[in-house]
Amino acid sequence: MLCIYINLKLLVFYMSPKRVVTKKSTSIRNIQSLVPKNFKLEKLKVNPISVIEDTKSKIGNFYNNLKIEREKEKKRLQKKRRLDEQREIQKQKKQLQKEKLDKIKEEKRQKQFQQKLIIENEKQVRKNEEKRRKIEAKRIKIEQQKIKDEEAKKLREDAQRLRQEELRLKILERQREREEKI
Repeated sequence: MLCIYINLKLLVFYMSPKRVVTKKSTSIRNIQSLVPKNFKLEKLKVNPISVIEDTKSKIGNFYNNLKIEREKEKKRLQKKRRLDEQREIQKQKKQLQKEKLDKIKEEKRQKQFQQKLIIENEKQVRKNEEKRRKIEAKRIKIEQQKIKDEEAKKLREDAQRLRQEELRLKILERQREREEKI
């Protein structure tokens, strides 16, 4: 395991050519500081075949886990799509209900507006009727006044004629008296 780690570290350093020279010495020092000086390789006794088998099984497990994760992700995405579709359907239903309610409200508003217009028209008709009555009453008063004025004028004219007649009669009487005297 330690060998794989060391090889990976070195591999990373070899990948970037600019840092290869400076990093080699530091990586070796780091490794040497980790390993004690009296380290004996005989104690480790690592079987390379078992290491390879372990890595094979780990890679296989990783691949299987990756497949399982992908399948789970697909299932999650399908569930998410279904939920999104259901939400969208519910959203559309709510939108339709809202539109219906708005339509009903708009119809009510229009009916109220029409009723209001009808009431206002009736009020206007009543006002016009009252104005016509007042105008008619004024016209009747004016006509009555004209009739009274005409009657008064006739009376004055008659009175004036009578006075003139009386004056003529007086003048005629005086003339007769004068003629009689003469």
